[in-house]
Amino acid sequence: MLACGVVSTWTSVDGLGMGAVEVSSDAGATWREAQLGREMGRFAWREFRIPLGTGPVGPATVLVRARSRSGSVQPNAPTPNPSGYHHNAVQRLELEIT
Repeated sequence: MLACGVVSTWTSVDGLGMGAVEVSSDAGATWREAQLGREMGRFAWREFRIPLGTGPVGPATVLVRARSRSGSVQPNAPTPNPSGYHHNAVQRLELEIT
């Protein structure tokens, strides 16, 4: 098993501040909480980190979602809006393990 990690940034789901970032490497069957970086404001991007253990060589999919302090979780699919700028959905990362 190869050890790797994900480092990224995220914003609050509902403007109430980031409660957690959760990561799944099994198509959403289970979720693990990432370590959050310092909070810079309730609408600011926030760094998160999580170590991942990868399986055999080949394709791997990682899902990432945010949860607010109130418990709101990003939906699996984006909700369209008239302005077209809001993309609030679970993010999918396609990786190739070599």
